Amino acid sequence: MKTILITLIGSLLLGITQSGTAQTTTITFGIRGGAGISLLSYDTNINSLTEGSGTSSGFSFNVSGLMNIQLNKRFAIQPELVYCSESAQNSETFVRVYSNGVPGGKTNYAVSRMLTTINVPILFKRTIGEPKAGQFNILAGPSVGLILSLIDQERIDPPVDKQPSVVNYDMTQTDQIQYGLLLGADYRILDEIFMDIRLNYNISRHLDTPSYYATFSNVAIGIGCLF
Repeated sequence: MKTILITLIGSLLLGITQSGTAQTTTITFGIRGGAGISLLSYDTNINSLTEGSGTSSGFSFNVSGLMNIQLNKRFAIQPELVYCSESAQNSETFVRVYSNGVPGGKTNYAVSRMLTTINVPILFKRTIGEPKAGQFNILAGPSVGLILSLIDQERIDPPVDKQPSVVNYDMTQTDQIQYGLLLGADYRILDEIFMDIRLNYNISRHLDTPSYYATFSNVAIGIGCLF
């Protein structure tokens, strides 16, 4: 995966740089913030009651600083430094069935997860229009991130077959270096103010154990300012 991302970055940089030869390069800085929906895909076989895969959702937000390098009228490169927080919750109630086939009482199963990361996406922009109000941009590029904290808790009440009612995962069970892809578009509503929509698809699993793995992605709407 690292090799693929490096090759992608190199190919895009070469193509854009060649098209920007003999053009004036301009650099602007900015800040951006966004909020949206985080999506968690998971697969677990902790015990017979919780086997299976699924998805859950929650709230996400991010703030970032950015540097826009305008190579020519059509292309730009935009590296960013992004702080991102994502969460997901889900719960269900089912009837416990004992090993002898006899149904038991109701069991509550709840999951709560929160992930915070620092990400460095390198976005390649296709610009349409002049750098002022009304400009439209298409964004795409790879992202590398570092997990700062992880809260991943599962609760079964009452406990099943003497298993602990709460299962916590620590940072030693995470893939701390994360790889992803970011796709999006933005529109300048004023000369220095823009709005955007982004899909951040995480390739890496944020948690990967013999009995459980999970991956966060998110969709967010944001607003930013260029200086």
